[in-house]
Amino acid sequence: MASDGTSGGIRLGLIGAGKNTRDRHIPGFQKVDGVEIAAVANRSRASSQAVADQFNIPGVYDNWQELLEDPGIDAVCIGTWPNMHRTLTLAALEAGKHVLCEARMATTALEAQEMLDASRQRP
Repeated sequence: MASDGTSGGIRLGLIGAGKNTRDRHIPGFQKVDGVEIAAVANRSRASSQAVADQFNIPGVYDNWQELLEDPGIDAVCIGTWPNMHRTLTLAALEAGKHVLCEARMATTALEAQEMLDASRQRP
């Protein structure tokens, strides 16, 4: 369900846009009916803009915090280094976003459990 309460599809934000995201996640999501890649936040605005230009993504953010504040983003795909996955997942869940976190989910089993517990509190 879209953030406006309609069933108009999922507006997805990308947090991290490295090689795996560019080579696999973006092309894959672009093939899925009902999914719009609406925004990207990478290490810098310039790198975010480069990815947005390459893949025709309309929204560009200076950082992941700004992306999570956008009420028009329904879900995020976290494609950063694993040491950031816990922080980003917990922040995204707190912001009311659905989360897809690429593998490796976390750097420890304890972090993974914390992420799982947080997701269960916000179904």
